[in-house]
Amino acid sequence: MAGWDEYDHGVDESTNMINHVMEEEEFTELWNSNFFAAINEECDLLIDDYESEILKPDAISYGLKLFKDYPGLPRKEMYKAMNEAKKYNIALCFDF
Repeated sequence: MAGWDEYDHGVDESTNMINHVMEEEEFTELWNSNFFAAINEECDLLIDDYESEILKPDAISYGLKLFKDYPGLPRKEMYKAMNEAKKYNIALCFDF
């Protein structure tokens, strides 16, 4: 079963997926900086702490642009995950 099929069937870990766990503190920092709000508005998404969301390559590129434009943003799991997603040209899935 490929990564997308596994994701659709609720598989949490697999050799077909790369998992990053974002700590609550990092989420809060990014949330309070309006990082997610900017991505939501630019890419017509609804990233919050209640919904699952999938970031496709355009949203990932925009997120990385935000990191570049705002050097004060925390460069932890989100930054690593976005760079990996860009490197492998894959989507980034949020599950809260």
